[in-house]
Amino acid sequence: MKKHLLYYMAQVLLLSLQLFTHHSFLQAQTATVVRGKIIDAQSQEALIGVNISIKDKIIGTVTDQDGNFSLSTQVSPPFTLIFSYVGYARQEMEILQSQSNIEIKLVAEAILGQEIIISASRYEENYLESAVTVEKLDILDIQQSPAPNFYESLRNLKGVDMGTQSLIFTTPNTRGFNGNTNFRVTQIIDGVDNAPPGLNFPAGNIVGISQLDLESVELLVGASSALYGPGGVNGTILMNSKSPFEYPGLSASVQTGLMHVGADYRDTPGGMYDVNVRYAKSFNNKFAFKVNASYISALDWHSRDFRDKTDLKDGNLNRQTNPGYDGVNTYGDEVFFPVNLGEQAQASAEGTLEDQGVFPGDPGYDEALQDIIDLFPTAEEDILISRTGYQEQDLADYDTESLKLSASLHYRINENVEAIFQGSYGRGTSVYTASNRFSLVDFSLLNLKAEIKGPKFFVRAWTVSENGGDTYDIGSTANFINTAWKDDEQWYTDYFTGFTLARLGGRDLVQSYDFARQVADNRDNSGNILSPGQPARLLPGSPEFNEVFNQITSRPITDEFQINGNTVRGSGVVDKSKLHSVEAEYNLSDFFKFADILVGASHKIFVINSEGTIFGDPIGDPHTIHQFGAYVQMAKKFWNDRLKFIGTARYDKNENFEGRVTPRFSLVYSIDQKKQHNIRGSAQTAFRFPSVADQYTFLDVGVFRVIGGLPQFREDLNLEENPVYPLDDPNPLVGQPDLSQGPYVFPRFRPERIVSYEIGYKGLFKNKLLIDTYFYYNSYNGFLASQALGQPLPDGETNFLLTTISTDEDISAYGWAFGADYLFNKGYKLSGNVAYNTLNKVGGDFPSGFLTQFNSPDYRTNLSFSNPHVYKNLGFSLVWRWQNDFLWESTFGVGEIDAYHTLDAQVSYTMKKLKTVLKVGGSNILNNYYNTSFGNPQIGGLYYVSLTFDEFLN
Repeated sequence: MKKHLLYYMAQVLLLSLQLFTHHSFLQAQTATVVRGKIIDAQSQEALIGVNISIKDKIIGTVTDQDGNFSLSTQVSPPFTLIFSYVGYARQEMEILQSQSNIEIKLVAEAILGQEIIISASRYEENYLESAVTVEKLDILDIQQSPAPNFYESLRNLKGVDMGTQSLIFTTPNTRGFNGNTNFRVTQIIDGVDNAPPGLNFPAGNIVGISQLDLESVELLVGASSALYGPGGVNGTILMNSKSPFEYPGLSASVQTGLMHVGADYRDTPGGMYDVNVRYAKSFNNKFAFKVNASYISALDWHSRDFRDKTDLKDGNLNRQTNPGYDGVNTYGDEVFFPVNLGEQAQASAEGTLEDQGVFPGDPGYDEALQDIIDLFPTAEEDILISRTGYQEQDLADYDTESLKLSASLHYRINENVEAIFQGSYGRGTSVYTASNRFSLVDFSLLNLKAEIKGPKFFVRAWTVSENGGDTYDIGSTANFINTAWKDDEQWYTDYFTGFTLARLGGRDLVQSYDFARQVADNRDNSGNILSPGQPARLLPGSPEFNEVFNQITSRPITDEFQINGNTVRGSGVVDKSKLHSVEAEYNLSDFFKFADILVGASHKIFVINSEGTIFGDPIGDPHTIHQFGAYVQMAKKFWNDRLKFIGTARYDKNENFEGRVTPRFSLVYSIDQKKQHNIRGSAQTAFRFPSVADQYTFLDVGVFRVIGGLPQFREDLNLEENPVYPLDDPNPLVGQPDLSQGPYVFPRFRPERIVSYEIGYKGLFKNKLLIDTYFYYNSYNGFLASQALGQPLPDGETNFLLTTISTDEDISAYGWAFGADYLFNKGYKLSGNVAYNTLNKVGGDFPSGFLTQFNSPDYRTNLSFSNPHVYKNLGFSLVWRWQNDFLWESTFGVGEIDAYHTLDAQVSYTMKKLKTVLKVGGSNILNNYYNTSFGNPQIGGLYYVSLTFDEFLN
């Protein structure tokens, strides 16, 4: 069935291509030529690089150095020319015949609500008339933003949460259920899903698009599966690059900045460097190409949360006061054992008295025995004792960088059809959070695409190849470094020996804990070795530490080997996954006049290859997953085009799960004739198949094992005969199996489905005030969440598991947002928005250890004030952001995230003759360090200076 539908759609498209070509051939004898000049309406200066295109065609051109243009077309008049230029009002002009010396005067002004968007319905429409909530950034928005790059500017959009895992690894989300591995938002660049197939979620913009090549960003807020496929449960981000036909010439930018100002881990600030180059060339308006290169380098933000995971609220806990200390951003201290020091003290005390020649029955024996036992904690208490860990900065590669290269060839077969061959390569080093913190080192993504498109259709085939490079698990690395110099059994034996000596020597409890650790580590608190010739804890940065570190991180997790006679494993993560896709779309409006009908289909093949390290795939036998989707959309206008109805239905099938149908229905009613006031409403479904990680993860992270939700992994661990129980705490490091709830029964593993209802209003008042507001209600079924479990063993030990489950109980959330933009005289603009999200209901009785991971503040707000031309060529912008505190839940940890506010600012100066913009600014200029999610880095001020040279040699 899959092959048949795609085959017939391909046949239809090929037939259409022939019809377009034939139609163009018939018109070839009567070419129409339009020549003219485009100037600024106020200054009368020629405008260079203005885009001139024919409506509903791909043909177009741009103005030259003198503002002149010449357009020859086979399209017979009448037709409409569209004149568009960044920062100027868009104009249209009807052409009835060949014309020369026409003059177009473009008005330089900010136009509210007149943007053209395509994401809401997959065809061009006015922003005010969109049937669903859409946020947009165009070139001018990006230029005027005080953020250091366009991706950071997404923070300013209404209702957007941004999680920062490192300087260049940020993850946007809307409407709750945020996460470090954010599988509920889809990111698409020029029609290609930008999520690495192994990660299965977009890695920020590490391997994305160059800022100089970006034309616009559209964020489809909320459910969007009906048009863009599984995954867009919370939103879809569409990024469109610049056409070399419309944006020719050489562009370049250089930016340098300062970070880590006032940080307690550095004596001096660190530098940040960002360089971008783009060159595009068009030949006779038929053939064009472009090339892009960008590179960013910096010392990354540091994660330095040293609170004790076992009791985050007690800020006084540390390794000296708590022998079971497990720091949030320290690793290797997750390995601990519950030890009853009182019981061990009984045996130790008896041995001590025997060494002194005192035996049971001797006078004073019982009193002497009790005196020794009293030096230890009571026999009823288990004391958690952890090994000494390492800070993240000792283990992670904080030299973050991102290299992005891309090139494309464009050929206009005729005025209706364009062929594109495009390739991009990205490589980066960063840090991100999953069950552990991971250091991405030389992670890369290769993307190749071939596409044929026209105003009413496209056919594209693309492939994405991921390579994990030298990526490694930071937590596992620390555990194995500890094991490499002394195994756990010997370390704990030495710890108890030291503790006994300390108590017998008269030290208090805290001093004894500290001395015991020194004995077990064979180092005093200054790092000096206590017993020369004996194994000692490896010190970060030492040659011995570096040698062991390199041995462990250079080998995959599946490799088991010996260091100093101790058995360890590698921590390297292998990911060589690929995704192949073929997709097509056709707008049938030329065939069906009663409505606009759109059809499309796609076929994806995932090849998941971790060589057995993280996805349970044996070496040489990767998981292969076929996924098919098809959709149809009908749009119809009524009542003199005042009421617009859009209905969409989509079917998707993943070979691991049953097929799903996702309908969407929306209405837009224009209150006034000019359509400047519109009420919208929608009811739609969306869903996501469980991610690759949700399905296939089979990873030992030290204290517990993370397993995918597919039944095969439960069978591999024989969980049917060896039952597991929910933990009495969602943290596997603290929780214990709750036997009172009975053995855990796994619910059926299935896709997550959401039903979303939304009403909204957009209104433009006197071209000065734009208001956009909405209310939504989401209901989730088969919600994908994490469940912590414990498996009691006969020897009293416990195996801890963390798995993904599909809940049978309903979960719902709702929220609203309000945004307003006001244009003052002389170019001043004031904008503000506020958004509210809340977890409305968690139905049913969830077992302990269950994490909803809503991970969103109740309120967040943005306020901005700007003017691109406050005085001659001088402009500025300010953005203030605030959000309240909230609870963060993840497989990495659970904890409160404090409220924070930031202030961003920039001043720019435009040198028109040099086509250059000088920009001086900063994000978080007040330098209030904050973090966005549990375990992720503290983010301080970033102060920068940039120069952008735009479209030289045009």
